Amino acid sequence: MGAPVDDLMQLDDAQLATLLGADGATVPVMLDGEGVVVSSAGAAADSGELEAAPAPEFTLAPETAAAAIDKGLAQYKEGNVEEALATFTSALDLPGSGPIRRRRAMVKPAGPSLGFEDADVSLNEQIAIHYNCACCYAKLGDVQSGLVSLVRSMEAGYDDYANVRGDDDIASLRADDRFEGIMARFEPQGVLEGVMDALSRGTTNQQRKSGGAPAGGGGGALIGGFIDAVKGKLGGK
Repeated sequence: MGAPVDDLMQLDDAQLATLLGADGATVPVMLDGEGVVVSSAGAAADSGELEAAPAPEFTLAPETAAAAIDKGLAQYKEGNVEEALATFTSALDLPGSGPIRRRRAMVKPAGPSLGFEDADVSLNEQIAIHYNCACCYAKLGDVQSGLVSLVRSMEAGYDDYANVRGDDDIASLRADDRFEGIMARFEPQGVLEGVMDALSRGTTNQQRKSGGAPAGGGGGALIGGFIDAVKGKLGGK
């Protein structure tokens, strides 16, 4: 090249690279999580290849049981059953919409109030969580855990037995020999039991799955119909 050291400031990039024994300076372009991706500074500048790294996507965790139930249902519908199961399970530890809010005190068992703790998970939310967990376990082939979750949902008050017997999501649970024994424990077996079961219902199947509030109503009409039926039986004798 023949350039004296005193003239370094007059060298172009190619001459400087040759003098230093390098092929060209490099600069980091982006981090892809696996390492630094680099590109030739000169080539990138000439071709306009320098691009900003894509913004990372952040998903906030649900803050309430109801939000976790909604998120779990969306994951389940998308086919992400394992993720849905984890989300449903986490809902039990989140604030619910139940009526119980315990007062916190500075000195237990009594003392100046620090306000109220978060409300408990409601019965409808418990039903939704456990039943949806049963669906997830059934899809994943874990029949034992699925049956346990199904029992917990009915212990919390789930009583749509027709849905339990017809829901495709838990078909593998119904195929298990233990299923009928579980149903015999909860499902009404006679006319009176059936009437009392109908009177106790306050939510639709969709509301139960989503942890919605009871719809209420209908009890008076059912009682009236039951009394009329009894009167009819007695009058016919």
